[in-house]
Amino acid sequence: MKFLGPSLVVGALIITIMFTAALTVPGGNKDTGLPTLLDDRAFKIFMISDAISLFVSIAAMMVTFSATVVIVMDRRWEFVVPMIPHAYV
Repeated sequence: MKFLGPSLVVGALIITIMFTAALTVPGGNKDTGLPTLLDDRAFKIFMISDAISLFVSIAAMMVTFSATVVIVMDRRWEFVVPMIPHAYV
């Protein structure tokens, strides 16, 4: 049980970094608010990989949180298992 606390903290930090990276556009913005590198292929690949890493980080955090809930609820599966899909919504 002691290893789950630091895992949740590390997961939250990774999600924070991925969220910040998704909002901070490399290359800056034009006056219209569009990214300067919008037409660059490498920029599109970067943004797609950044979005994928954000969603994977969130999924990993939810799995860790679900495992913590199962352990804390003392393995009461009939109560915990129906709650897990709602956490992903």
